Amino acid sequence: MSTEKCVRPFIVAHGDNRNTQLSMLESIVRNIESGADAAEIDLHATKDGKIIIQHDDDLKLNDGSLIKISSCTLEELQDAVLKGLLDPSLCDANPGTVHDILDYIKSAGKLVNADLKADASIDPFLDIVRDHAMESSIIISGCEDERARMVTDRKPAVQVLLNEDVYRQGLLPPYPEKRLPDLFYRIRTLGCGAVNIQYLYCNEAFVEYFRKRYIAIAVWTVDQEEHMQSCIQLGVNSITTNRVEPLVRMIRKSCIPIRIKD
Repeated sequence: MSTEKCVRPFIVAHGDNRNTQLSMLESIVRNIESGADAAEIDLHATKDGKIIIQHDDDLKLNDGSLIKISSCTLEELQDAVLKGLLDPSLCDANPGTVHDILDYIKSAGKLVNADLKADASIDPFLDIVRDHAMESSIIISGCEDERARMVTDRKPAVQVLLNEDVYRQGLLPPYPEKRLPDLFYRIRTLGCGAVNIQYLYCNEAFVEYFRKRYIAIAVWTVDQEEHMQSCIQLGVNSITTNRVEPLVRMIRKSCIPIRIKD
């Protein structure tokens, strides 16, 4: 005997506004209003422990030289912007932006996917989350084993995803089935609630293995519609995308039945 259940994947809007004229907050508002369930923000910490939204530690100055966020104080970054040395469109050196985004997400009843780009961002960001009383509305990603342990050791009431970056190890997709038990062991012992993996490594065997073990699967970053459809059909729990509207339309049009054997 079998029944059918329609599983709608969670939609995470990737926080890349570099190719738009919108501010980060404006981009997030647009994505949430378009149907996203969560907004992803990439986080770095300055030398003096201030959190700013930025994907890369390296920043290119207008003269072509590079500086690192982690090697600068917030004041130094803001001074570089004021002096015209750093294009403000390349770096939002305003720690208030994170607070504004959390305030908006809280009022909208949505979630924030905080992608931690450096260990130094852990404590100051968790402090901000506690200040906003938003622990239950935060998903932490960007954590391979050691960073995941650093987060979970602090026992925050947030969801932590274990980032499995196998492509950096030179492994071609799909994910090797022989490694699934070890990945499950690491997820559980590190105190994570889900696995975060590039969509190309996710196949039926991967999804079935973790579904049976009640481990959620988040995939990133899915922008082509054929890949969106594939991820929906696989029954993943969460899809991160730069293209929220096409994904929303596809999910509404074809909520794929997942057959569950009794």
